[in-house]
Amino acid sequence: MNTAQITIYFMDDPYTYISPSEVEILHRKAGTSTWRDGGSMYYKGNYIYEYYFYGKYPAGTSINWLVRIKRSGLSVYVYSYCWAPAKYDQPDPNPNSTSNPYAYYTNTIQ
Repeated sequence: MNTAQITIYFMDDPYTYISPSEVEILHRKAGTSTWRDGGSMYYKGNYIYEYYFYGKYPAGTSINWLVRIKRSGLSVYVYSYCWAPAKYDQPDPNPNSTSNPYAYYTNTIQ
């Protein structure tokens, strides 16, 4: 696995697709505690976003990754960010915090 891929789809009334205004990935070597900001994910098309891990970790390294997604156009009283995978309604704003920790995917670099 050298590519992270996620499908993001927001729908609003009356059935209008809303594209995310931000899709950011965080990653780390499995077993470590500090998340690295990977930056924006690449839009591939058909609601699919990708991120390439080439050159970031050696082959055989187990990694954790998660995605922060922002939907624009929401009021200040509604959460504008969501997380994939989801674990809490709103995790701690600091991904390195131990309160309401983030859920994450785990894969091995090939």
